[in-house]
Formats: sequence, C-alpha cells, structure tokens
Amino acid sequence: MSLKGERVFGIEIVSPEVLEDQNDPIVIINAYPVLEIRKQLLRKGIKRIYHVPRIGSRIAGHDWMDGRLFADNLSKIKLVYDILDDDLSRRIFLNRVLVSRDGDFAHYNSSVEGLCYYGEGGEINMDDIYFRSDIIPLSNNMVYVDVGTFDGDSTESFIKNRSGKFHHILCFEPDTINYEKTKTKFQSYNNIDMFNYGLSDKDEVGYLEGVGTEGAKMVKHIQEKGVNFQQINNRTLDSLNLQEVTLIKMDIEGYEMNALVGMKETLKRCCPSLAICLYHRPEHLWEIPLMLKQINHDYKIKLRQYSKSITEIICYAVMSVV
Repeated sequence: MSLKGERVFGIEIVSPEVLEDQNDPIVIINAYPVLEIRKQLLRKGIKRIYHVPRIGSRIAGHDWMDGRLFADNLSKIKLVYDILDDDLSRRIFLNRVLVSRDGDFAHYNSSVEGLCYYGEGGEINMDDIYFRSDIIPLSNNMVYVDVGTFDGDSTESFIKNRSGKFHHILCFEPDTINYEKTKTKFQSYNNIDMFNYGLSDKDEVGYLEGVGTEGAKMVKHIQEKGVNFQQINNRTLDSLNLQEVTLIKMDIEGYEMNALVGMKETLKRCCPSLAICLYHRPEHLWEIPLMLKQINHDYKIKLRQYSKSITEIICYAVMSVV
C-alpha cells in the first residue's frame, strides 16, 4: 500500500522519483537495510547519500546500529571473538559487526542455520531456541528460571520440551497484567513459583514502560509523558539465595546486564546454563559474553541467530559442550 501524498508529523510522503527533479539533492537514510536503499538511490543518479542510523531510531525501544559504538569498543570486540566456542558463533558475531559498519544485511545470509530463522520454520523448532538439546544439557530434573516471563509462552515451551517432567520453575515478571495472566495459566502446578518483580543489579524501585505489551521494558525513571508506565519493584536473584538452578533464560528488553550483575553469586554457586537475548542493546554483543566469562571462566559461550535482521541473536553459556 502506497503512502505517497500522506503526511507524517506534517511532512509529506513522496516517492523517490521526486528526487530526480531536484538539483543535487542530499538524502539521509535512517532505515535498514541500508545497502538496498542506497543502490536504489544511486540508480536514480543521486550521489550525496548519508547513513545516520540513530536519528530517530527508536524502534521497540532498541537502538539498532551505531558504527561508532563498535569502533570505540574494538578491543572488547576482539576479545569476545577469541572466546567464542565454535566457528558458527564467530561467524555470527563477525557478521553482526560488519552490518554495523556498512548496513549490508546480506552478511546475515551466512549467520543463519539453514532455514531455521524466525518466521521460516526449518529444522529448529522456534519454540525451543532457549532449550536446544544440541547446546544445553537437558534432563527431567531441571530448575528453570524464566526472567521476563511475559505471558508464560517460554515457560509453556519449556514444559512441553520436557514433556512435563521438571523439578521446579521460577518465573519473574514485573508487569502486573502479564503476571496475572501467567499466574492463572500455571495455577494448577505446585512446582511453579511466580514473582511479580523484575531482576536487576540491586533491590530498588523502578518503572515499567509499555505495560501489558510484549515489549514492556524496565527503566529507572519516567522518560516520556503519555506513555503507559507502572511503578515496579526490582530485586537481585542473589537475594533469593537459591541453592539449585539448572537453566536461566533472559529476555528483558535491554535490562539483561543489570540482571546478570545481580545474579553473580548464584551463577558462581550453581553454574547453570544460560540463554540470553543479545539484541536489545548493541553493546550487549560484547558486554554480556565478557561478563559471563568474568563470572565463570569455564563457561563455553555460543551464539545462534534466528533472523536475517538485527534481532533474534541468543547467547548461550554452558559448563560442558553437549
């Protein structure tokens, strides 16, 4: 559907053909994939083309690409490349860095395993990406910690994956709406505990932006008027003094590093496997693997990608290779 002629914030939407009549126009690309847009403009004879990805780039709360950020952290990027456990992980990591450099999403063609990426099916069941038996040691006596439970979809997938055989599940969801949905969904289980707070690096009061949505995220302060906010409580996982944890899944919209800092002692004591979303913040690509290695040098770190886009990159940390 064409939007030509409509207006966004008072600015008229025009077709690229309009640019052909302009005298040496300047075009700033603030979208992706950049390379395809650039090629289209070049074919129309437009030469002054600039890519400024961060102007207005606030999509689902994530900053997608910033080549300067990657350049400024080159030493850390090199460290992570060397500690990754297999060739596919290194290829995924390198391709992600290359995309930040030139905006060419074709790099991701060699990041994805066959046709398993998001939305295209394939050999890997997308419901099981946090519980891959070829990466994570699985058993029927696991203690699973779901950080960012949302509506319980990942916990449901875990139960199905284990054919209902597990020792204990702990679900953490600060969003009251989603917490109540999940609590109702699992009320028949006596070995599933629900916690209506977020996990962070300290016990504190915070705020949740986008209450009731899949992309609800934790923030320390109310940043925008008119946005749906909820005051929440955050705690550290270490404060629970858990003595047994087998697997931790984390998908908390950019707060993963905070939660990781608040579970250092638990990770040292229990040595659980982890499956952590690595795409909510660009710097998490190197910060999270380095933090995991700092906490426990024996962790084997793998990356897997399930989308030919910036999203759906998972970081796995395991004590032993399956």
